[in-house]
Amino acid sequence: MFAKQAPLLVLAALTLSACPAITPCPDGPAPPTLAACAVPVGGWDQSPQNSEGIDITISGAVNSVGTGAVPEGCFDTGGHVGAFTPDQTTALWATVTDDVSGEDWVVAFIAPDHAAGDLMPADSLSFQYAYRFGGFGPDVGHLTIRDAADALVAHVAAAGSVEQLAQIDEVSVAEGPARCSETDSCGSWSEYHLDILPADLSESQVLDYGLSWGNEASSDITVHHGGYARDTNQSTNCADWFVGDLDVAVISNRGLVWAN
Repeated sequence: MFAKQAPLLVLAALTLSACPAITPCPDGPAPPTLAACAVPVGGWDQSPQNSEGIDITISGAVNSVGTGAVPEGCFDTGGHVGAFTPDQTTALWATVTDDVSGEDWVVAFIAPDHAAGDLMPADSLSFQYAYRFGGFGPDVGHLTIRDAADALVAHVAAAGSVEQLAQIDEVSVAEGPARCSETDSCGSWSEYHLDILPADLSESQVLDYGLSWGNEASSDITVHHGGYARDTNQSTNCADWFVGDLDVAVISNRGLVWAN
């Protein structure tokens, strides 16, 4: 997923003139920026944008925390999840020393109205970070951060469809009704609302496109819909064309502050 301002379109050079970039449905909300990254201090030995991808789990002590521009160029190179070039003003980040290898890592996420827990230096956390480069298909990845008690801090996931999305125990995410459908010479696509079922509720909730659900009175989490569009039919005129763009974030509602 190279561009997050509109549903993703990837075209080979030979089909570029035949298939102009798709446009979002009219009159819809602008989805919030959702993004996440993790990087070893000193950088990757091999780019995450390789054929094998990455899937790591790190646990260890927190050395420092902060907001704003993330150290080590975490969002500036390929291999991060979500928005391609996100504004880092509201980013939350931490440096963590892995208990097993002793290696230092930077981990960060961006989501609106976050309440990310009382993370402090010398506390510990664990995170799972996975990323697979899509090429002529959607990138797929997620970052899940948990505290020492295994309580959720944040989960940011990106995929081309709900079926590819990394799910967590705190909430299940399913495709909801389409909010619009469009067709051009390369194929058809739709934008979708989401159906979510938080673990502490008995009935699923509709999360409208581009909006957020959750409050401290009704649930332990807030779920953010960062946009969802996928193709529903492809023409043989554009072999490398696809639409596949879904971003979701689940943030703790514990109402505390990520602070130094």
